[in-house]
Amino acid sequence: MDTQHTPHCGDRQGLRRCPCCGRLLTTDDFYVNARTGRPDSRCKDCRREASRIQRSRNMLSESGKKRRRRVVITSIADRDTRLELIRKALRTVAEIRRLKRIRLAEEADREAEKEPDE
Repeated sequence: MDTQHTPHCGDRQGLRRCPCCGRLLTTDDFYVNARTGRPDSRCKDCRREASRIQRSRNMLSESGKKRRRRVVITSIADRDTRLELIRKALRTVAEIRRLKRIRLAEEADREAEKEPDE
């Protein structure tokens, strides 16, 4: 048994008590910390609720207002603005594809140079 870890409310039987809601739950009802391998202190339901509240607070805070949001082109009422945004998006996609083709051709050339001559 790990001497650093103190069992919580029947941890040996796979049960834990959530400090938020007070329910006694199986360890399957808790997220596991990937780094430590131990269950979270809050149950999944309480953790989700806390995350939801934190996200809504972030949306209302000053830092949340500064975040750049993506524009949903189809939600723009003005037809001319919508068409201009569509054209810009198409130009951006075409440029990205062009750059990717160039990058792939350069990689193929480097690979061809590495191959031993037979």
